[in-house]
Amino acid sequence: MPSGSEPPAAAAEAAVVSVERLTMAFGERVLQQDISFRVRPGSVFVVMGGSGSGKSTLLRHLVGLQTPAAGAVYYGEESFFAAPPERQDAIRASFGVMYQQGALWSSMTLGENVALPLQERVHLPPHDVHELALLKLALVGLGDFADYYPAEISGGMRKRAAIARAMALDPAIVFLDEPSAGLDPLTSRRLDDLLLELRASLGTTFVVVTHELASIFAIADDSVFLDPATRGITARGDPERLVREAADPTVRAFLTRGEVAP
Repeated sequence: MPSGSEPPAAAAEAAVVSVERLTMAFGERVLQQDISFRVRPGSVFVVMGGSGSGKSTLLRHLVGLQTPAAGAVYYGEESFFAAPPERQDAIRASFGVMYQQGALWSSMTLGENVALPLQERVHLPPHDVHELALLKLALVGLGDFADYYPAEISGGMRKRAAIARAMALDPAIVFLDEPSAGLDPLTSRRLDDLLLELRASLGTTFVVVTHELASIFAIADDSVFLDPATRGITARGDPERLVREAADPTVRAFLTRGEVAP
C-alpha cells in the first residue's frame, strides 16, 4: 500500500485525481476497502452505486473533509493527506464543490453567495469581485438573478447558482454531490446539458456522485460502481458500455433498474 509520499504507480496515465487503495470506514464499520481509480482531465466521471454504498462519503474523502482509514488521494502527483496544512489549503483552492441541495446561504443573495469564495481567496476590489460573480452567474444562465435570494428561485435555479459558486475560482475540477436530486426530469436534463456545455467550453473536469440513471447515461464518459456487498468497485468505464458488458449482475440490474439490458 502506498505510504502517501509516493505518486501512484500508474501516474504515467494522465489523471487530475487518483485514488490509490483507499479504505473508508467509520470506526469498525468499513464502507469501501482498497479501492483505486483515476479521473482523466476533461472527463465527466460519475461515482454510482446503490444506497449505503459510500458514494457521498467517497466525495468527502476526495475533497479532504474526511480522512481515509488507509490509502491516498492524489491531485496530480501530490498526495493530499500527506501534504502539510498549507498545501492542502492550496489544493482545495484548485477545485470547486457543489454539495447536496446546493447549500447556499439563505441570508445572502445569489450574487453574494457566488462572491464569497472570491472574497476569501483573491485580493480584488469589491467592484471586481461583484463583476466576477455576475459573470459566473451568467455562465449558468442566471445573469439576471444576482439580487435574488435562494428562497425566491426554483430548485433547479438554486442548483445552477451552486454550480456558479463552485466555479467562482475557475477550478480545473468540480465535484458535485447528487446535483439532480429532487428535480423534475426536464429540469434535471437541462442541468445535465449545462454540465456538458461547461465541460466543452471551459475544459472543466466534473466528478459527479449520482444514482439518477438518466443523468448517468447523459453525461458520464467514465464511472465507477461502488458495491456495498463486496465493499469494493465492481465495474468501471463508460456506463453505455457497462450496461451491455458488465459481468456483475448487480451492476447490470442497477443500470437497467432490473430490466433486461440491451
